[in-house]
Amino acid sequence: MATRTMRATNTGRPAAPTRAYALSMLHCASCGRRLIGDSRYYRHREVCPGFTAARPPRPHGQRGRIDGKGYRRELYEDAVGRVLQEVSLRAETLTRVVGTVTAPPSGPDRLALARIERERDAAMSRYRNDRDTAALDRVMRTLDNDEAEAKRERDQDGIPAAVAVRYLRDLAETWRAAEGGRGRRMLAEALFERIEARGFTELTMRLTDSAIAHGFAAAIPERLELFVAYGRGERI
Repeated sequence: MATRTMRATNTGRPAAPTRAYALSMLHCASCGRRLIGDSRYYRHREVCPGFTAARPPRPHGQRGRIDGKGYRRELYEDAVGRVLQEVSLRAETLTRVVGTVTAPPSGPDRLALARIERERDAAMSRYRNDRDTAALDRVMRTLDNDEAEAKRERDQDGIPAAVAVRYLRDLAETWRAAEGGRGRRMLAEALFERIEARGFTELTMRLTDSAIAHGFAAAIPERLELFVAYGRGERI
């Protein structure tokens, strides 16, 4: 990811590109700076007082310190996963309240591209086990055709609610299955224009036009209180 070329800390040490970081759109809610993926953490490179002040209390029995300069990758990404789980669970309500959802913007289908990337990863995983070259070639040809169609720019009518439900219902599982891979970042970028973090106590998520068109906003309340990682209610 592009942010890995930036300094990870004020010492000038490069960020360690040892793992895929899905949340390229993650920023500090106080100062607006991007949080950098580094050594299994999302870190605030030039930490501001507003970010450190929002650190949660240490869980009972946990040793060490929480300096508030960064948080483990899985904490932020699991919080996003919990939101997607809520969306998936509530997706069926769309069919009861609307016939069609907002028309999507013209352009590539980014949600479909994220799905295709996940299916490519799954096909490669199967190939490593069975070494069936012919089957791999067939799947890859199909996915290449799907990708070309998904990348084609076109104007569309409103998305039928039943189609939107299928997208939303699969989000949580797609996120889980893509853990540690490129597909998770693609899915995040398809859904979120920007995510702002107030330490690890509050996340504000700004949806992409494509996510709104597929009913994401309609399937979830404006504000959620979730229990994530630290055992307290984190506001999302």
